[in-house]
Amino acid sequence: MSAPQAADGWETAIRDIAASPVYGNLKVRPQIGLLPIGTEEPSGLWMFWHPETGRKPERGARGEFVPKDATGLVFVLLPGGTFRKGAQRSDAGAPNHDPDALPAEGPVTEVAVEPFFLSKYELTQAQYWLLCGQRPSLFCDNHYYDHWNKDHEPWSGMHPVERISWIDCLRHLPRVGLTLPTDEQWEYAYRAGADTPFPMGGDRRTLLGYGNLCDAYCMKFAVGTFETWLDDGNRATARIGRYLPNKWGFHDMVGNVSEWVFDRELPRPGDRTGPAPATARVAGDRRIRGGNFESMAQEARAARFGVVRADALAPQIGVRPARVLER
Repeated sequence: MSAPQAADGWETAIRDIAASPVYGNLKVRPQIGLLPIGTEEPSGLWMFWHPETGRKPERGARGEFVPKDATGLVFVLLPGGTFRKGAQRSDAGAPNHDPDALPAEGPVTEVAVEPFFLSKYELTQAQYWLLCGQRPSLFCDNHYYDHWNKDHEPWSGMHPVERISWIDCLRHLPRVGLTLPTDEQWEYAYRAGADTPFPMGGDRRTLLGYGNLCDAYCMKFAVGTFETWLDDGNRATARIGRYLPNKWGFHDMVGNVSEWVFDRELPRPGDRTGPAPATARVAGDRRIRGGNFESMAQEARAARFGVVRADALAPQIGVRPARVLER
């Protein structure tokens, strides 16, 4: 994209975002390192390309984004707002009722969220290689078999990067102006305006077509407990964008890999509220969000979180980058 095209793109984006009821007259300015690529239906939210992580995303016949191996990150600009975070199981008539809610997931709290950018997809192995020249993933070109998915598709760089730690994320994402979403931001994006256990409804069967979990297809390869009503067609990680998005256009938040998030008490690289945490302060346990390919549906609920050591490397854990909106 040429400089004049980028300038024209930002001029259009700034004008449309300011006039959009979706954003509530939000005033933005050009963000260094991001280029506008238009809105996506039905959400009407603006999308932005991050050139340092790959090529400009292509659109399909219906205007949808079609990620490929060389595609860079696509960020969604989310409007600010308030939402109810957490879940409770005691009152079916009260907000955020979830019969599977755990005590640690409450109390239900109203949280204010400022506008921010969040990646439409999980960070891929190809993007991570371009970002830092490393290939940490277990499910890679020399350890993936095409019978691990129902369609017998070969491995590609579009599989999410995994076996990266929370500390790795702090080390590499800020180099290109990125960070992790906070716990609140992640749940805000997952819910996409819903107060039900899952973004599509209250029943786990609403996840059909939306995520890669421990399903009937996995029964061919292991012994254990499975969601036998679900057949998502993958035994391990799936390429990004393989499943349907939620109402705000985010893919794979209910499965594929769980995703690192920031805890409330630590400042984030990229924030202007304080310095990046020093290595001495990041040891200990950190949160992960969303289910993964080994999860039951109960583990993919909106309020559910896991706690893992900050230096843990697991094939079930990846990342969905975020970016601060500079005002």
